[in-house]
Amino acid sequence: MKHLLQVAVLLFGFSEASAEERSATYDGIPMSVAADPEGVEIRYSDSPPPSLRETGVLPGSLLVKGIWENKILIGEAFVFSKGCPAIPYPIRGLIDLGGDLVVLGQIPTVIANCQASEYKWTDGSVMRFEPARREAKPETPSPKRKEAKPKPKSKPKPQIARPRPVQPQYNWREWNWRF
Repeated sequence: MKHLLQVAVLLFGFSEASAEERSATYDGIPMSVAADPEGVEIRYSDSPPPSLRETGVLPGSLLVKGIWENKILIGEAFVFSKGCPAIPYPIRGLIDLGGDLVVLGQIPTVIANCQASEYKWTDGSVMRFEPARREAKPETPSPKRKEAKPKPKSKPKPQIARPRPVQPQYNWREWNWRF
């Protein structure tokens, strides 16, 4: 667990000492990520798109929460349905080689009376959270450098004739050939 947390610390910039808030994106939507040695919580940070607001997603709505167990995030994600509280479903996640947190889980497809009754793998079953990259510092104009004068072409070095290695000479008569 400590190794995975160290990876999460490096990739997402979390400190092992205490929970820290970081940013990530999911499908271009800004998310707020809180992580500590115990687990992770991912929430909608800013105003969600109108299509999500219609289903009940508000700024700060919890999308994923879980704990780390042997390099795997085990927890739950939430779907939103108009007029219902967030509906949880089980997920698993990991940090891929590119540094993104990838979360997988069968999504509830049939929701009746604010209860999930059927789960399926769909396009939305895979969520990829990309850590927000720190913005590059604006470059300050560097002082103009004098253009380097081209160096004169060097003369080719003369080729030194190397002696050929001496091939051993065999006297065929010295061999004892028997036919």
